[in-house]
Amino acid sequence: MVRDEAEQRGANADRWDQALWALEHIRPEESHRVAALWRQLADEQTDPIRRAEAILNIASALEHGSIDDLQQAITMSEGALTLLGRRYREAAAAYLAAAQRLIKHGTPTARRRALDHLHAALAVPMTAGGRDVLIAMLTQYATVTPEFGDFSRLAKAQRIFEKLRKFGIRREESLLSYGAIISIHEARWKAEGHRPSLGRAIKLSAEGIAHHRRTAPGAFADLAALLQQRAILLLDRHEHGGVISDLDTALATLREAAEMSPDRGEMLNSLAIALMDRGGAEAFAQARLVVEDGLRHSTDRKTLAFLNWTMANWHLQTHQLGGPVSSLDSAIEAIERAANNRDLVGDEVLFAVAHAYHDRHRATGVLSDIDRAIEAGELGLGSTDERNPRRWSQEVTTANAYQERALNGRFGFHAADADRAGALFQSAIERLPRDAIQREVVAGAAMGALIERYTAEPDRRLIDYAAKLALVLPKRPDAVGSLDALTTVNLAVFHLAHGSSPERDEDWLSLLLTIAREHAGGEVGWLAASNYMHRNVGRNWHAVVEAFEILESQRASRLTAALGTRERAMVLRREQSVAAFAGLALLHLGRPDTAARLIDNSQAALLLGHRGSNVGDEHIWSTFDAAFYPVWTRYGAYVLVATSAGVTGAPVPDIEFQLPDQPSPTDAATLQAAAAMVASAFPMQLPPRLLIVPSGRLSSIPWAAVTHGSGTLIDGTTLAVLPTTQLLADHEGPSDANVLIVDAGHAVPGSTLKHAAAETRQIRAWMPRGRDLAGAGLSLNAVLKELQTSTIAHFACHGFMETENPLNTRLILNAQEALTVSDILVADCSGLSLVVLSACQSAVHGHELEDEFTSVGVAFLSAGACSAVGTLWNVNDAAASLFSRRMFEAIGRGATPRDAVRIAQIWLRDTKNGEIANWLDGLGPANNEADRSLRLALQNSADTIGFGHVKHWGAFICYG
Repeated sequence: MVRDEAEQRGANADRWDQALWALEHIRPEESHRVAALWRQLADEQTDPIRRAEAILNIASALEHGSIDDLQQAITMSEGALTLLGRRYREAAAAYLAAAQRLIKHGTPTARRRALDHLHAALAVPMTAGGRDVLIAMLTQYATVTPEFGDFSRLAKAQRIFEKLRKFGIRREESLLSYGAIISIHEARWKAEGHRPSLGRAIKLSAEGIAHHRRTAPGAFADLAALLQQRAILLLDRHEHGGVISDLDTALATLREAAEMSPDRGEMLNSLAIALMDRGGAEAFAQARLVVEDGLRHSTDRKTLAFLNWTMANWHLQTHQLGGPVSSLDSAIEAIERAANNRDLVGDEVLFAVAHAYHDRHRATGVLSDIDRAIEAGELGLGSTDERNPRRWSQEVTTANAYQERALNGRFGFHAADADRAGALFQSAIERLPRDAIQREVVAGAAMGALIERYTAEPDRRLIDYAAKLALVLPKRPDAVGSLDALTTVNLAVFHLAHGSSPERDEDWLSLLLTIAREHAGGEVGWLAASNYMHRNVGRNWHAVVEAFEILESQRASRLTAALGTRERAMVLRREQSVAAFAGLALLHLGRPDTAARLIDNSQAALLLGHRGSNVGDEHIWSTFDAAFYPVWTRYGAYVLVATSAGVTGAPVPDIEFQLPDQPSPTDAATLQAAAAMVASAFPMQLPPRLLIVPSGRLSSIPWAAVTHGSGTLIDGTTLAVLPTTQLLADHEGPSDANVLIVDAGHAVPGSTLKHAAAETRQIRAWMPRGRDLAGAGLSLNAVLKELQTSTIAHFACHGFMETENPLNTRLILNAQEALTVSDILVADCSGLSLVVLSACQSAVHGHELEDEFTSVGVAFLSAGACSAVGTLWNVNDAAASLFSRRMFEAIGRGATPRDAVRIAQIWLRDTKNGEIANWLDGLGPANNEADRSLRLALQNSADTIGFGHVKHWGAFICYG
């Protein structure tokens, strides 16, 4: 009997060893066969510990199979560990194996459980595991800990490392052991800002490099990895401590790592990525130099492709940091070079292509770019494995491009694109585990874009689409704790505007207010405060003002955080927009004087870069009798009127019109709405001298043509327009006229201004002192020089409005040169009392981009000129010439520029052709064929008022 039992144990031992051998040499296709061997052995065991060991080996076999097999392995190993406990001799190895399976599973819950097992492994006596187990514990702990910021076992991990170091770290263990413990300390520094951890990591990196040089002098690849890790740590300390020696040491270390790496280009690429990830201007600039070095010294196609990929990302980040649109062009060139080698770098590069084209589309509006982004995304989805763990991210990239085209495409909202975007978003959400943070972020970001578009262009389909996304997000304000702030804002806005539980509105509003205060100065804070403002319009005017005060208090920090001129201007432009809402609230609260100053201040900040208002200052009333502020918001228009007696205001009821993108003489709806605003401000009689300070796009209205009573504004008042009273000069300029005349009527081939010569000759006859620039003598440098010494400047030329880049709006001087808004803004025009721009669209502001608000006329005022006269649209050459001559005649007789513009407009509008011809004859004989032809045509239609239509006279506007 004893002998039979011994033989049986011997047989079992043989089978156990055979099963161990099979497990050690397992191939994926054999996982179920080997697992079956261990199941049979487990069923035969009577010792609980022995049975638990067999179950662990079943799990080890199954983890080589499918994802379902892996899940089964995890469940079995968890049960076995419960039986074994921490006193088990192989507890550390068992907990480590269980953790590795959970890490392989990949979900946040599984990885969190893996960290718990690693904590358990670290807690068992250090004798319960060999060197390989201890090193593997360190490396896995270094992998998982940063995700959750749980460093509760860091001290134990450090003791394990010290034990390894005490007994001597072998050559082959150097990179793994030192790299792991350094990574853990680095992770704590990043998560908690724990400076001692950063110092410890830097010290350990130096020790690791020295150890590696002693024990493995020929293992250059491992040494290069340790050098790279040390350099990154030094860059971190430099960024947060400012020690220049750290930066110098880091750069030298990076170079050494690259020199000894077997593939220098590959190492330089990884170094550049690390530098970009670390941030900071110096590190970011160094990243480009590193990539360029790699591109110069690499010949391997795969390495070159990855380097181009990194260079593309560098250019994309440059644009995000406020760089020019040309950065996106460079990014696309680089990423296309990488994509040409996607057989080497993988199909995922296609999603980088999609991202680059999407970014350029958003910056430029070029529709072919968003088409290319979608094409690249779809090609990538069709080429990559659906089981790729990053598949959800690839679907989001492609969905974002579809959503962009659906919302901002050629033909308005495009349902097919929206449906495809929705399907991809839904697929991405379903791929992500239910507890994955990204799941809610994806839904929240998509919802935010839909709500923004709905605000601009209401379409019920957009909200239906958003409602589907809302299903994966919390339904109540008190359940949003897991969401990031941006997703929370988007969700709150959705429920406030389209939710089915109005009883929770106050809680959603309170949540927006909290986020606005907690994220002061950031984009999320701005979105929260502005939405809090919008949702309170008409229900709580005090809350609207409170929201604006939050935004205003954050202005300085937002400007400081802005990463370039474009972002700074966007901050100011958006402040101008919300100021209009705050002004409406102040009006309802009986504070029109504060509202007027607020509107004026916001426009002064946008145009001049500083805040301030002359509303109420005495010197205004020596020039004007009233300042009129018309303001339009999506919640209705209102007007403010400032006089020496104070400020009054009133809402303008029952007007709805589309704000003009460009001024138009035939936009009857806009003119009618403007007339309603004037009537609300001045129900009886217009003041004799009126300054209009229009807000935003209301500057596109031809105010001279707006009706009032039985006529238009110029029939009842002398009119001037300014975007802010800060541009109102304290004086009219010098009385003596030193006149610069620029005649560039022949600068554009095929579009000669035939009447410019007669216009400029007549002005010179009236004002003989000054300089004429025309023909070969006309250049940009000559114009800029003469502007410094002239008191009046008259330009007869072509003007071109650059809608997408208003700073490049220009006056054409010759075939090669133009005077741009950018040139004017930096010129010295302080001696100019008047600038007359007899050029098309010289008074048109840019509105297509958020960061521009300057026309040619306003640019001259910003540069120091007292007054400027320009045009809102393309004016007939003959009409412009007649207007200019009549205006200068009035100025020569002592009229102010404002009076002269009014005189010339009324004269052009009301005078019969025959009277105009006689007036021209009275000035002297015609001196060219164009002037003779004009006089003859006027005489032949003597009883007709040929220039009575608003298109001929309504475009002219006097600034200042």
